[in-house]
Amino acid sequence: MLRHIFTAALGAALASLLVILAATPATALDGRIPVPQKGTAIDFGNAVPSRTYARAQVSSGGVSLKNLRGGAIHIAGIAKPVQQAFLYWGVVSKGAPPAIAGSLRIQRIYPYPVSQDVEIKGMAVGTGPDLCRDDTDGGGTMTIFRGLVPLAVANGNGSYVIQLSPNADGLRPAWSGAALVIVGSGSGRVSLFESDLAGSRLV
Repeated sequence: MLRHIFTAALGAALASLLVILAATPATALDGRIPVPQKGTAIDFGNAVPSRTYARAQVSSGGVSLKNLRGGAIHIAGIAKPVQQAFLYWGVVSKGAPPAIAGSLRIQRIYPYPVSQDVEIKGMAVGTGPDLCRDDTDGGGTMTIFRGLVPLAVANGNGSYVIQLSPNADGLRPAWSGAALVIVGSGSGRVSLFESDLAGSRLV
């Protein structure tokens, strides 16, 4: 059985896991998926998916936002119709992240016609230690957010521009990166794992 593991590079060195996407995965005897525990690469526990899609396939892409106000994500290989699309992003802050960290903007710029530029409001789905910055560089806690992207925007393959909100300065909190996950149609099963994994280390 094939298990497809998706990790996003938030900052550097692929330090923080956003979400695991499993397509027709191998399962334990109790039907759950073995996954790494926080802080270790050898001790495995069990995680329950936050959502599962039948007759599905998945494609994802990411972009660094460190010291940047935006960037582009390119999606390929997804079959329509799209079932759902999510935008994940990570920020580093000392203590709880400010309210401005809870939203990003997204627009499909190709293929034409372009979509509307929309604000995506996210909810925190996980936290973990930041491994790429010290306290003098905004270090502290990595918080991972997830937001639902309208299908009028994320409707399949193409190029998507991700931007900070106009009031965000890009420095505090320290924005790390974003990932777009699109669940399309196919012959497999796609499961999204977030609980106890988002913001954790795999290695």
